[in-house]
Amino acid sequence: MSSTPTDPLHPVDREITQAKIAFTRVMFSRDDDTTYMGFSALVVAVEKAFQKLAILTKGEPKTKVLMDRARRDRKQDELLNYVKQVRHADSHTARDLASRSDGRITILAGEPVLIKGMNFDEFGQLIEVIHDPAYAEPRVRAKPPGFYLEPVVNRGNHYMPPKSHLGKEIDGFEVLVVGFYTLYYYRKLVEDVRNALQ
Repeated sequence: MSSTPTDPLHPVDREITQAKIAFTRVMFSRDDDTTYMGFSALVVAVEKAFQKLAILTKGEPKTKVLMDRARRDRKQDELLNYVKQVRHADSHTARDLASRSDGRITILAGEPVLIKGMNFDEFGQLIEVIHDPAYAEPRVRAKPPGFYLEPVVNRGNHYMPPKSHLGKEIDGFEVLVVGFYTLYYYRKLVEDVRNALQ
């Protein structure tokens, strides 16, 4: 929801708008630098949005439950905690937080397998594994080419890209996945706070 300068949450909305713009840059990026800068800008914007929201709702009984839950989520949820740590690590290290990967295929088999072929879609996603039925059926994991998040270190603690968000399994190594869920969470939080204040 868009706000006016007289809306008390207008400063938060500006940050969410910046996060949306940054996410759009990531989605349509054609080069690594633009992807990296877009993701970094998204992380900064949502962190600033949360801090401003916390300041603007401090002592407000109507939003206490929402803000307490958000603070708990930011500590306990893998994705939200990772994003918070990425923000700090990006400010205090010279290490890249994400990098290009050419993709990888992993074949898991406890016994002999014979793979005759694999089919992929135009985006590099594995569609089908063709194997010889005389052998065990292989389990194949394919990681398509893309821009992937790296583990981060903040104050000596290591944080791996998230495998879950609010109890649901996600591919937290993919920049677009983490960016999408991050933006969605904070947009929803701002919307919920705005509704509680009315």
